[in-house]
Amino acid sequence: MADNPFTKRLTRIGQKRLETYAEQILGFVEKLEAETPEPFIPMLTDLALAHVLITHLVRQFGPVRGMDESRVAFEDTYAKMKPIMERLERERREGGTPQ
Repeated sequence: MADNPFTKRLTRIGQKRLETYAEQILGFVEKLEAETPEPFIPMLTDLALAHVLITHLVRQFGPVRGMDESRVAFEDTYAKMKPIMERLERERREGGTPQ
């Protein structure tokens, strides 16, 4: 993504839409998990979403750059989500309801 001259512009546009898209995808995943009787399906859903992202980036950028872009996307998401997940876990341990 760093090599793309439109990255900064796309990032600004993307950030505005990210929450809406993330909420829609999360709602879809939660609906699938709630409607599925098998306990392993949530993990398969997560794996499918990761697979779709990787496939999309490989098709867009080719096998080498696409895999690099996938790694960057996952590392960036992990870095952004880690403090949120740590806070939620801390709240859960303290007996509160994670918000």
